[in-house]
Parts: sequence; C-alpha cells; structure tokens
Amino acid sequence: MKFVYLLLVSIIVIGTIIYIWTIGAALVGAALVGAALVGAALVGAALVGAWWAWYAKRREILSGLKIGEVIEVIDENGVASNEEEFEELYRKRMEAIDARVKSALPDALVCYSAFPEGEDGLPIDCLDEIAIAGKVKFVQKHDSFWGAGGDYESAIIENPNWFIVLRLAEEMIHTTGDEHHKYLEGVAQKGSEGEVAIYEFCMGS
Repeated sequence: MKFVYLLLVSIIVIGTIIYIWTIGAALVGAALVGAALVGAALVGAALVGAWWAWYAKRREILSGLKIGEVIEVIDENGVASNEEEFEELYRKRMEAIDARVKSALPDALVCYSAFPEGEDGLPIDCLDEIAIAGKVKFVQKHDSFWGAGGDYESAIIENPNWFIVLRLAEEMIHTTGDEHHKYLEGVAQKGSEGEVAIYEFCMGS
C-alpha cells in the first residue's frame, strides 16, 4: 500500500514538473516570437524612414527647391532666387522652344513635348539634334475610334533631327485622322527592314 502511495506521489510530481516545463517552454517561445516581430517592425520602420529620406531628397533635387529654404537656380540668362523666378525661367525656355516650332510649322497640329530637362530642371532645346542615327522609316496604325483615316508610312530618311520628326508626325496626324493625340512625346523602335530601322511616334493628348 505504501508502495502504491509513493508511486502516485511520484507520478503527480513528475506530471507537475512536465507541466511547468511545458508552460515555461511556451512562454519562452512566445517571448522569442514577440522579440522577432518587434525586431522586424523596427527594421521595417528603419527601411521606410530611409526610403522617405531618399524620396524627399530626390524631390528636392528634381524640383530645384530645398524644403524651407531659398536656393539658386542658375541659367545662362540669369539666376533665379526663388520658386517664382524658377517657374518664370521655365516658362521663357518653353516659349522659346515653341516659337521655333511655330516658325518652322506655323499651321501645324502637332505639339513638341519630347524635350529633355537639364540638371537645373529647365527644358533643353534639342530640335536641331539628330533624333535617330541612320536610315529610318516611321509607321503608325490607324485607329478608327480617334478619327477617319488610314495607316501611316513615311519615306525612308537618314539621320533625321527633331524638326524633321515633327514634320513627319504632322503628316501622320493628317493621315490617321487622330487629332486628339497631337503631342509628340518621343519615338520608339518597332523593328527593322534590313538596314532601315522602323519607328513609331509616341503621341500624347
């Protein structure tokens, strides 16, 4: 009888020890999981903070203006000391480019929007620069939704500058009948036929 009593007591003690050990292990595991989650959250917050700092700095560089400060935007025609003067310089540069386009194509529908911007954020007049080197032909599919017309295909030309590309884009608009998409934003190569590169116009509205 005494033996049975001792056996029961031993079983109870061992069971209690196992139960306490299991609970402790679970608590330790939960603590480790919690620590991992907190660590991940801190790392995520740090990454988000670093990205936001980069984004804010990038916006400052692109806009040419530092937050809360007045900076100088240097142009060959003068110096802009604030946002208003920068916008005025931008407007004048755009007007000068547009004036050249209207002088060459006074009654054109096409509008030139393929100009790049310099490090100062101002538009660059590249109308006289070669747009595509070598022999090239332009094509454009007609879309009846935008007007009555047909597919456009230019003659083969060589080393066209942006003025020539503009003239071809004007021809394309009249051929396809799409007067909605009249802003020339660039060109893209579709393929080639021998030594002739095949391009299409990138038009915006």
